[in-house]
Amino acid sequence: MATMTQAGRKLDLYEAIARQLRADSIRCSTAAGSGHPTSSLSAADLMAVLLAGHLRYDWTKPKDPANDHLIFSKGHALPLNYAFFRAAGAITDDMLLTQRLILQPRLDFDAAVQSVENFGVGDGINSTGLGLRLRYEIRREFAPYVGVHWLRRFGETADISRRDGGRAEDIAVVLGARLWF
Repeated sequence: MATMTQAGRKLDLYEAIARQLRADSIRCSTAAGSGHPTSSLSAADLMAVLLAGHLRYDWTKPKDPANDHLIFSKGHALPLNYAFFRAAGAITDDMLLTQRLILQPRLDFDAAVQSVENFGVGDGINSTGLGLRLRYEIRREFAPYVGVHWLRRFGETADISRRDGGRAEDIAVVLGARLWF
């Protein structure tokens, strides 16, 4: 009889966590003004059992090789992922509802078909850049950001830059705002 009671308590715990995951999934979808909440709702039971009974993960040491790895592939179920993180204590309720902190990598190449020395541009492949920006979307239409950008100039463009007192390679801190109309 003790086993049935213990199993019943586990089932109650799993059901309670699943209810919270469903509620938080709907809350963050609603706060974002988008999403498909049904994808999150249908997987909440599975995630509750994993979180409460089977997943071995130290949230304070995410790179610990002893942590389990979970690949969850279910279209449009990202709100459930955030709800899972909140239930585990990895994010706050505010983070659950905003989902607006975005780290964006950037890679660019510049080339020109002709040289325009007044603009510091040579012909051919001019430069490549690599960067990382962290933005916070206050609204989808407005997001201030901070980041770092590395730029390497090539060929005639590098020569023009050096001749004008510049360098062929630069690193810059970038601050700005992303505007969307």
